[in-house]
Amino acid sequence: MILLAASSFVLASAETSGGEAGKSPRRRTALAQVVERCAPSAVDMMTIKAREAGRALIGWGAGTIIHEAGYVLTNDHVASEKDERQIMLQTGQAYFYETLVRMPDLDIAVVKIDADVPLAPMKLGRSNDLMVGEPVVVIGNPTGLPHTVTNGVVSALNRGDRGLIQTDAPINFGNSGGPMLNVFGELIGVVGSKEVGQEGLGYAIPIDHVRGALADWLADREKYEVRLGLTVDTFGPAVVTQVAADAPAAKAGVEVGDIIRRVGAMRVGDGVDYCIAMMGRKAGEEVVLAVERGRAAMTFAVPPIEVPPRPAEQAEGLVNGLKVVIYGGSWLQLPDFDGLTPAGGGRVATFTHTVHDSVQRLYGLVFTGYVEVPADGLYTFYTVSDDGSRLWIGDRMIVANDMTHQARERGGSIRLAAGKHPIRVTYFDAGGGRTLQVLYEGPNLPRQEIPESALFSKP
Repeated sequence: MILLAASSFVLASAETSGGEAGKSPRRRTALAQVVERCAPSAVDMMTIKAREAGRALIGWGAGTIIHEAGYVLTNDHVASEKDERQIMLQTGQAYFYETLVRMPDLDIAVVKIDADVPLAPMKLGRSNDLMVGEPVVVIGNPTGLPHTVTNGVVSALNRGDRGLIQTDAPINFGNSGGPMLNVFGELIGVVGSKEVGQEGLGYAIPIDHVRGALADWLADREKYEVRLGLTVDTFGPAVVTQVAADAPAAKAGVEVGDIIRRVGAMRVGDGVDYCIAMMGRKAGEEVVLAVERGRAAMTFAVPPIEVPPRPAEQAEGLVNGLKVVIYGGSWLQLPDFDGLTPAGGGRVATFTHTVHDSVQRLYGLVFTGYVEVPADGLYTFYTVSDDGSRLWIGDRMIVANDMTHQARERGGSIRLAAGKHPIRVTYFDAGGGRTLQVLYEGPNLPRQEIPESALFSKP
């Protein structure tokens, strides 16, 4: 291990640092050594969106290899669907990628490339102990200049409502999604944005946010799609922290404290690796877990069970559109609307914050009706709102996007049978900007605002 000073990237001596042919070992600073070691784990990304009249919109971004099987961490806004999506390794090899996980609220995505050989993953660090002033390195692809390296310091912590890392390391368009590294070459953040028109104001998503989000994503999939019935720590080694009674994992013999080292053929060195290894698992496909229990190595075959979809409602006589009830009031979070006196109401074609000309500011809305889905499967619903919103399917709250805040997105998933399901969305405006969008995606259904043709209510 190369030990580096926490206050700066110090020079490595000739006695402790061998140099490449023709390069002075005295110039191989600690910064250079970190870049040499980590650059193969950084990737450059390019997206192409076809436009009319033969034009194309080209976007640049970056990412980080987080598993040798070709899984790459990046920003959601970089990985979002385009006509062409390409990743280039440091070697110059290029691959098309598939987007597997999208977390728009955190602006995080996991994509996959199929390389011919195992890739070099970046070591994941922690962001819970970052210090203002400690040095960082950023690797990115600004304006299509691959593997561009910049460095700086942590300028501030917990910026904004997402708790971002602020840095003075130069960041430009095309750095998005790339790695922010500490002095040990560990991934501590995902570069997300810069302050437009300002120099020295760049931001990264803390890696601990990513660790927690992937755990939540996996729990969501387990809860609504297939289920092993175990929970793994994603902030270090893949230690089993909980095993549900009578779940497949418990019946197979998995115990709390077991450290998962392999899932099938996939190596697991970290709890995040376990999340990656469980992506795309289906009921009936036996999952073989190789675990370490004390000094003993053990193997368990765990068959995931399928969570049945919520049955559709046998609702008759419905018409297109939603019912909406309007409430006047000033709140900092969503109230119990059932205990309030309505100020008005009516019918609307779809979800919108503009429902009544007389209501300008400080009001709440409750939409009720049915949403129709075309096939059995897992559906993800999103609300984008300024201020708070929530979404229920039947009696289950799927999206919690409450409190006063600028426009932001939250999502949640549920397995649904084809047909119509009760939907309820609540929203309030506390002044300032106003935004309300409700989106969904599912089997053969691309992410989109819920169209009017899929919304119904009783006459």
